[in-house]
Amino acid sequence: MSTNKKSSNTKLSSGKKLRITALAGGVGASKLLLGLYDVMDPADLTAIVNTGDDFEHRGLPICPDLDTVLYTLAGVANTEQGWGRANESWNVQAEWQALGLDTWFQLGDRDIALHLHRRELQSQGMTLTQIARILALEMRVPSGLLPMCDEPAPTAVLTEQGEMSFQEYFVKHRCRPVARGFRYGAEGRGALTAEIRRALEDEHLEGIILCPSNPYLSVEPILRVPELRELLVRAPAPIVAPNCDPAAVPTVPAPRGSATPAPREPCGAG
Repeated sequence: MSTNKKSSNTKLSSGKKLRITALAGGVGASKLLLGLYDVMDPADLTAIVNTGDDFEHRGLPICPDLDTVLYTLAGVANTEQGWGRANESWNVQAEWQALGLDTWFQLGDRDIALHLHRRELQSQGMTLTQIARILALEMRVPSGLLPMCDEPAPTAVLTEQGEMSFQEYFVKHRCRPVARGFRYGAEGRGALTAEIRRALEDEHLEGIILCPSNPYLSVEPILRVPELRELLVRAPAPIVAPNCDPAAVPTVPAPRGSATPAPREPCGAG
């Protein structure tokens, strides 16, 4: 079933034009962002999206949270499944299986087409930020979709069975190994982009939203991008966090360089 794309650019009853920047994960964040389309001009909405889940599979660059937000705002997401495209087919996946390849990570044909397109743009020397802008334009999404950084910045889950990538832990092992903590790839590797700096320093910014995404696996990876947390502290707009962990709201810079312990009670991904 396809998401019903919001086409109304209705403003709040006060008539005030909103400009919002959001820190976003995947499923939960995309629902909130789509809801914002009812009360503001989508062109005035910018999402800084987690890329800690990104990885390569079968030679394809996969950006799960970016793609979930993109598909949702484009009105083509599979809302019943919670990930991927609506009206999907699975011919490539079936062929991989027939060849005896491991198919623990499911990719539909439409999804694969987008990943192939992303790989082609990468081969032309484009950054992840540039590619995200092109994909949004091609899929008629007027909002700004900004990767949290252009460099690979994978989130690792520290488990009783050793260190695992997020997708390996969440999808392949279905969160069964006990998580002891997390290691965030943006520390010492990621760099704040000019586009994110502009979005957070915009003097016309009316609000910053920390979306209802997993605070440890979707929001915290973004906050670990160098300078980003400090920018939030100095931002000219209030920060709203409809999240399951109030500690996710930045008030002072967090210490860097150490792994973050896992929460006692797990929170759903998204």
